[in-house]
Amino acid sequence: MSAWGFTRWSALLSIAMGVSVLSGNCAIAQISSDGTLPINSNVTQDSNTFNITGGTQAGSNLFHSFKEFSVPTSSTASFNNIGDIQNIISRVTGTSVSNIDGLIRANGTANLFLINPNGIIFGRNARLDIGGSFLASTGSSLKFPDNLEFSAINPQSAPLLLSINVPIGLQYGVNPGSIMVQGDGQGIRRTNKLIDTENALRVQPNQTLALVGGDISLEGATLKTAGGRIELGSVAGEGLVRLTPTNKGFSLSYDSRIQNFRDIKLSQQAVVDASGNGSGDIQIQGRRISLTSGSQIEASTLGTEVGGTLLVNGSELVELSGIGTSFREITANLGAEVYPKVSGAGGNFMIKTGQLILRDGARISAETFGAGKGGVAGTISITANSVHLDQGTIQANALSGNGGNINFNIADLLLMRHESEITTSAGTNQKPGNGGNIIINAPSGFIVAAAGENNDITANAFSGSGGKITISTAGIFGIAPLSRQELKRLRRLDLNPRKLSTNDITAISQTNPTLNGTIELNTPTINPNTGLVELPTIQVETKVAQVCDSPGYAQSSFIITGRGGLPSNPTKDILTPDAVEVGWVSLKPSSDRNSSSVTIKPTTTMPERIVEASGWVTNQKGEVVLTANVPTANIRTSWHNPVACHVSHQQ
Repeated sequence: MSAWGFTRWSALLSIAMGVSVLSGNCAIAQISSDGTLPINSNVTQDSNTFNITGGTQAGSNLFHSFKEFSVPTSSTASFNNIGDIQNIISRVTGTSVSNIDGLIRANGTANLFLINPNGIIFGRNARLDIGGSFLASTGSSLKFPDNLEFSAINPQSAPLLLSINVPIGLQYGVNPGSIMVQGDGQGIRRTNKLIDTENALRVQPNQTLALVGGDISLEGATLKTAGGRIELGSVAGEGLVRLTPTNKGFSLSYDSRIQNFRDIKLSQQAVVDASGNGSGDIQIQGRRISLTSGSQIEASTLGTEVGGTLLVNGSELVELSGIGTSFREITANLGAEVYPKVSGAGGNFMIKTGQLILRDGARISAETFGAGKGGVAGTISITANSVHLDQGTIQANALSGNGGNINFNIADLLLMRHESEITTSAGTNQKPGNGGNIIINAPSGFIVAAAGENNDITANAFSGSGGKITISTAGIFGIAPLSRQELKRLRRLDLNPRKLSTNDITAISQTNPTLNGTIELNTPTINPNTGLVELPTIQVETKVAQVCDSPGYAQSSFIITGRGGLPSNPTKDILTPDAVEVGWVSLKPSSDRNSSSVTIKPTTTMPERIVEASGWVTNQKGEVVLTANVPTANIRTSWHNPVACHVSHQQ
């Protein structure tokens, strides 16, 4: 057996990469039948082509079972099926990873399923030449109606369970193998041609390319279909991924029993591209989904149809990272855009994750570069616990049409740093068009922008109406609305808030002050009196009170009239679960305490009394000096009458 047969996906990533590089030059193809079917697969070699015939047919399904399946560089694995076959279903029951660095071909328009629980590696030269959809999976079996399955881990049951029906799902075991796709990082779309490059792992237009396994890694890889569907799914444990036939192949949905997912990583300018005349769809499902080093996911409109849908679900994290400020033209990108000179409308995409991070020039865009209907940008919907933009951009701009819509549902925090931007501006090429709508719904969260870093939220227009920005949040810090008048004072020539160092929220018309948009901030009004007890008002007498000394004077007592204290939140009751409760204090009786009367014994030493001035004299300097009853003083009438106090002395 060659080095292909002994490769293990459980090896470290760097080791696996090294194996794939070497194996393309020295390995011999390993495609062999396992002998488990009623009619077994037959593999014959003709130069570098391996012809695969035989297999067991059940209705429009053709089943193949291999002990191992690998295709080295410059080799071809050709499935010679008859024309009425709808699905070619292949499994690998051995223990080796499938290494594909050559061409896989099938006749007609059949869909091709490849199942290998050990793992699958597609090298830089891997190509597909099939008429239908291609689904590669590291699941344990393919499920059919009536609880039938075609299992790769229990192949002996296959003869009894071959089905004539369309498969309904991919069953996964405890520890699914990983899937890696390698490439040279040259698949970034630079034209609006339907087929912009053949240098890709590609299926025909309007078909599905699906990779569903454990960890998914695309290293400089290019996955493409023109207007079809691309599915990337990363499953961590047992469960069923359902398959639903569509007019573009299959759509995938994840059973509720799948509680955990694994990671999906795109690096080294990897590209996932479903752009076409319209309706290209992409779904990515994983735990932590990351795009780095200029990688892109794109479902753009190249023709007259409505744009497609891009759905990204990362249960913990979705992170996009560019390669630095100096290389901003090469950024990590999620896009559903409309290219120039086309008339289709922009697409929509949704992101649902625990944390969304965009940094180093990364962007999420639903832009349009066309006119007419093609000038309408798409819609971006983001649901996350927190969104962190650090030199990141979320945009639904229109070059010469109406801006799109951006909707946020944020539980905790939206943080903007280092020239980050959220924008649905219109007419960015000095053309007509109305600004779009931005809704940030964070009623229990906060919006924070670092001071002096030029972070902006804009729904501006050049000659059309400004858009509408609606923000609902518990608090907004470091960023504030900026009116057209204020912007004109600061940037008279261009009214461009992006050229200010401040953090601004704008919805203006640059050329028509009567068409400004609206900015609505909804934050809770904090009442500092909430939870306080209103005390009665006591009128203050301007006269000095004259009373007798209280018999209870200097009795040294401390009275507690209740328990509890200030609540942690002024809107809560005192005795809430998070308040500190103080226990009752009992006053112990004292044997020498007289509660009925107070005895005051006469003392021999009297305290020094304060003598009130009752007159004044003029000294030699002409100054007036207050004195107490000096014979020569000017006597004035006392301004108060003496009070007679009677003290009862008890023995």
